[in-house]
Amino acid sequence: MGKPFKKEIEESFATISWALEQDTDLIHQRVFRDTSKPLFIVGSGGSLSACHFAESIYQNLGNVAKPITPLELYYSRFSLKETKILFISSGGKNNDILFAFKMAIQNQASEITTICMRKDAPLTKLANSFSVSKGIEFDIPTKKDGFLATNSLTAFFTVLAKSSGHINSKNKAITITSSFKSEINDFVNKLKFDNAITVLYGGWSTAIAYDIESKFTEAALGSVLLADYRNFGHGRHHWFAKRSNNSAIIALVTPEEKQIAEKTINLIPDYI
Repeated sequence: MGKPFKKEIEESFATISWALEQDTDLIHQRVFRDTSKPLFIVGSGGSLSACHFAESIYQNLGNVAKPITPLELYYSRFSLKETKILFISSGGKNNDILFAFKMAIQNQASEITTICMRKDAPLTKLANSFSVSKGIEFDIPTKKDGFLATNSLTAFFTVLAKSSGHINSKNKAITITSSFKSEINDFVNKLKFDNAITVLYGGWSTAIAYDIESKFTEAALGSVLLADYRNFGHGRHHWFAKRSNNSAIIALVTPEEKQIAEKTINLIPDYI
């Protein structure tokens, strides 16, 4: 029987505390210390959300990064020679990620790093067999995820943030207020099974938007459409003029896009 998703969510707070205690210096040295070269970040399924988070970090530090799937890496193989590549994979054993790593080696990427959340992962062993690459792995206490990547993804977000200097082991206090829970429950109870949910995002919330789309799609919870706050205004708002009865919006807001988010949300009719 699969692991209950509710239990996995409850375990995520302990996972954050665990991840904050891990040694992430090698990730910093390999990925974030030197941003002089562009970075490809490769992942599949739930791991792709962590790739988007790594993209935000790397670009915030000063150079371009691109989150891609293993298949997209194949189509980008002729542009790998002067790039760094980061592979993110919880178990490090699916055929796509192993194929993509071999493709990176064959096309002479300048530096390759892999991060896994399992000890003795096949991807780690493969990475450590080449001088140009280094495999980094952790032994997450929650072990294997259920159907949806949950605690492994929480761990990836945390170690990436810590290794780049955006958080440290002192930032442990995470609270969810009763009023926030009540608002979430109220929103969920209003949703219908056939609702199309538009997720609005920008900047640091990009990875969360992609993770919401991933979770909703993989669990067949509903249809999710993604749009950043400005692109939403270039025609995507028209969806609500035609399909308001079965549509909803999740707006992700961080301090960086608070102003544009408020201006956008204030233009949306109350009946949405």
